[in-house]
Amino acid sequence: EDRILVPSPKVPSYEDKPEMSAYEITARLIPEIMRGFYDFILVNYANCDLVGHSANLESGIKAASVVDECLGIVVDAGLSMDYVVLVTGDHGNIETMFYPDGSPNPSHGFNPVPFILISNNLRDIKLETGEGLSSVSPTILQLMGVEKPSEMTSSGLIKP
Repeated sequence: EDRILVPSPKVPSYEDKPEMSAYEITARLIPEIMRGFYDFILVNYANCDLVGHSANLESGIKAASVVDECLGIVVDAGLSMDYVVLVTGDHGNIETMFYPDGSPNPSHGFNPVPFILISNNLRDIKLETGEGLSSVSPTILQLMGVEKPSEMTSSGLIKP
């Protein structure tokens, strides 16, 4: 196991730099993907979470745009190396920066988050509706052909 940490920018607020370190993370990640050494790579783009707390709509839009751009690069690289790419989140935030009355909402959201599976070779795969975040790890193990430990009580999302 290797862990690579890319420092977050030193700014008073992430709304001042909504791209945060996304470009640096991507630049560091792509060579690792292209090496094809790892069976599993996890990356965290924290932009939409951390900028979402600011209630600065312009910064939120910029954060989402940068993450979208970087994910596009990562997905293309991953697919070029026949990785299965999963995109998900652990909670919402940026999509609900404001309450219906227009006041700032600094909290994490409760909206369901997507679970997107992208692959060159698994086009016919069908996914179940999951039990939430606890279904993500069992699904990764399913994809890797690793038996799920008994401590994981949720099911994977891949239909038999």
